[in-house]
Amino acid sequence: KFGMTEQEVSALPACNNSKECLYELTDKNRYMELTYLPDKVPDTTEQAGKLAKIDIDMGQYTDEWYQQLQIILGASYHLTHDLTEATKQSFLAGQLNELNSGFEDGQVLLKVVRRSFGNLTLKVVYQNPALAKAFIQQRQVATPSSN
Repeated sequence: KFGMTEQEVSALPACNNSKECLYELTDKNRYMELTYLPDKVPDTTEQAGKLAKIDIDMGQYTDEWYQQLQIILGASYHLTHDLTEATKQSFLAGQLNELNSGFEDGQVLLKVVRRSFGNLTLKVVYQNPALAKAFIQQRQVATPSSN
């Protein structure tokens, strides 16, 4: 859960340490990378050193798996930040290495990530409200015409 300390997370049976855990999701073992707030986030009451973000590696990208994940996430969360055609084109042209769809005002993300050796992977990210707010602000700066 968000707000847990590294020590609390390390004590969980599925976690090797405070930064890595392995859980079974969608009938496969999924690697989770955990991020803690390094310091206080401006304009929030978030505390440093608390769990703030969970990145779940959902494996190799395929159109079909991406669509399935969109349906799975869409059944539980409201899509608030969809991909734009300009963003998709920038990704296809190699100008961007990540595509992000945001659910619940950025608290849940579906990411397509181009790895350094060219293949694409999918990630589902859960982040606390402070990081979600930063995601939205970053997105507004990158695409001011979408407002």
